[in-house]
Amino acid sequence: MNRANPRRKRPSPRATPSSDRRDRPSGAERVLFALVFFVAITDGILYILSDGDGYFHLLQKKQFMSTKRRTHISDEKIKTLKEGSLPEGLNDTFGREYLHQMLLRAGVQVGAELISKLPLWSDMNSMYNIDDGPVITGLDTCEDFRSSIPRNQRYIGPAGMFNTGTNILASLLEKNCRIARTNETNTQGHDRYGMRWQVPWGKHVFASWRGVNVAYVDAKRGIFIDPSLVLPVVTVKDPYSWMGSMCRHPYAAIWQHRSEHCPNLLPTKDDRKKGIRGTGPENTISVRVRFKAENVTHHSSLVGLWNDWYRAYHSDASYPRLIVRYEDILVHPERVIEAVCRCAGGDTNMDGFTFSDVNGKGNHGPHAGSNGLISALIRYGNVSKRQEGFSSDDLNYAENVLDSNLMQAYKYSLPQIRHNEFQVTIQHHIIHGAIAHYVVLNALSIALWAMNIQKHY
Repeated sequence: MNRANPRRKRPSPRATPSSDRRDRPSGAERVLFALVFFVAITDGILYILSDGDGYFHLLQKKQFMSTKRRTHISDEKIKTLKEGSLPEGLNDTFGREYLHQMLLRAGVQVGAELISKLPLWSDMNSMYNIDDGPVITGLDTCEDFRSSIPRNQRYIGPAGMFNTGTNILASLLEKNCRIARTNETNTQGHDRYGMRWQVPWGKHVFASWRGVNVAYVDAKRGIFIDPSLVLPVVTVKDPYSWMGSMCRHPYAAIWQHRSEHCPNLLPTKDDRKKGIRGTGPENTISVRVRFKAENVTHHSSLVGLWNDWYRAYHSDASYPRLIVRYEDILVHPERVIEAVCRCAGGDTNMDGFTFSDVNGKGNHGPHAGSNGLISALIRYGNVSKRQEGFSSDDLNYAENVLDSNLMQAYKYSLPQIRHNEFQVTIQHHIIHGAIAHYVVLNALSIALWAMNIQKHY
């Protein structure tokens, strides 16, 4: 009797053909599994590139951001709107009705087509925060001015950097405010009543020039007024819009720039090809302002000029002064003029407010082509025009360098940084790639499901 060798291995049972097919994936299945793995990995990359929102959320966000809310307000309700009395709940959805009513008060008749071009209140509020009414700093110095200067010796004089609405402010004050008991007459024969066209030291020069400089026009006419008798009312404009204005009307400011790229805070590759190179700190395009042949100021950039000029009046000036926003002169003119006039102890026009066209400069020399009231509202209420001419590097630089104290004090918001062309192209490919991956992933899932069913049956 033969005994089986315990060390001898028993042959393993032969696998049946059906079990072999079930346990081993076919070549097609391996390819499909590899594709699914690849799609899953790239989907994760797309998720990261879309800032964690996922590509479907990215698509939804893009569609949502492209829509704008509209609200209709009845004519009866519009008739009740007055300066500074915005109805509750209309802040971010308020349309063009308020500006239309202001134009009607100004005696401007506009048709439906022109009304449709007016900016939305919500757009202007997103840039300038105008819901809360005019922003005026220095009101705490009014009492000092009134108590130290006799009424019949007081003056109001506008000041401000180039392109900030000093002329329209002077015109509105002249038509709507009176201080002096005895009437004064300017060279054109207009009644002044204590309203000057500018401060005695010159409206565009730095605040530190007060008491050491005499405005050219005054000196030429032999007019010398004690600066302490004049309440300076300084106009400030949103720095982004102001830089755009400087590109159109540079006045005495000199800096390298091209019409294709202005304000040109930082030179682009095309600028350098044209010989424009940064000479300021951080490779910025430096600016010099030639007030007089012997008085030239130097600044790191247009942003630096805006910072330097307004810091001098906002933070450094120790004498009574007011600072008002150009944007408030456009949309809240009655309230701005009333506050300024009362600060100096004056009386507003008893016959009702008299408007003045924004183009108080005339149409000659550097003032040629200046905006009227309607065109100013359209331009400065346009969100996209606020960034017109800026490169992405310009916007990043401005956001980092603009004086945050000034921006907060005058409630100017920072614009959203535009994506450059490369970023836009990448986002375009991400969105289209996401759609393609979704289609492929579903097709692969269906194919795997079908093959799995076929194996078992």
